[in-house]
Amino acid sequence: MDNLVENIISGKINAGQLNESKLSFGELAVCQNVFKHTLRSIHHPRITYPK
Repeated sequence: MDNLVENIISGKINAGQLNESKLSFGELAVCQNVFKHTLRSIHHPRITYPK
């Protein structure tokens, strides 16, 4: 999941899609970490409860 987020953001940077963005690389790193954390939270394994 982490690699997916990194590849998407790197791809956007390399394609020049963020050239006119006012985000710094530091701010992009923060966004990247938030996306990773959010996706890990959404897709974590669930505990199976007895019925």
